[in-house]
Amino acid sequence: MIKVLISVILVLLSVPPRRAQTSVFTFKIHFHVIASGHEQKDGYVTDYQIKRQIEVLNKGFSGKMGGVNTLIGFELGSIDRTYNFKWATLEPYSLEELNMKAKLRVGRSSSILNVYTTRPKYAFPVAGWSTFPWDYGDSNVMDGVVIDYRTMPGNPNSVPCYG
Repeated sequence: MIKVLISVILVLLSVPPRRAQTSVFTFKIHFHVIASGHEQKDGYVTDYQIKRQIEVLNKGFSGKMGGVNTLIGFELGSIDRTYNFKWATLEPYSLEELNMKAKLRVGRSSSILNVYTTRPKYAFPVAGWSTFPWDYGDSNVMDGVVIDYRTMPGNPNSVPCYG
């Protein structure tokens, strides 16, 4: 038995180390910053925070923060900013969310991810929400992820992330 175990160890030691694979599938993220004003307390998110958020996503999905490498990556597609109080404090699946996404959504490809930063109106803490492809049927205007801007890296007004 010991001879078999030693043989297995020797074989494993002789196998060259695998290179870390890079992403096989990359999502292009279009960030839509929705704020009620030009200060961070109003929902304003900086370009630096967005770049840091993409870094966190890439580390998480590559297994560098634990888990396994999913071979999924993320890159910045675009950033736009909209100042609208109703949208900056919207509720999930509301008329405001529908109007916001109908106006701001970019692209129709499955490799595009629209991310909307807001300060959700809730009685309990939530980091954000999203829809599944089967939730919106033929009309994919509700596609995308809505996140609380305070959960992003580098926000001085941060709140605990429960997501």
